[in-house]
Amino acid sequence: MKDSKSINLITFILTYILARFIGKVTGFNYNLSSGININLLYDLLIWGALYFSFDWILNKYFAKKNNSSNNG
Repeated sequence: MKDSKSINLITFILTYILARFIGKVTGFNYNLSSGININLLYDLLIWGALYFSFDWILNKYFAKKNNSSNNG
């Protein structure tokens, strides 16, 4: 259980950092008072893709790390 909490925290932090960087590079601007626009949807799509990618990678890494420590 401890690993899943740390994986979620690390995943969120990495996603936040990389999404902010992508947002600065692409310059997506959106104003929620004007309703949902395409830039907001792109931003949410980027967040989702990054989060699930980091989560998958970290789960694979921690599973491999745990298997090697249990076998040795």
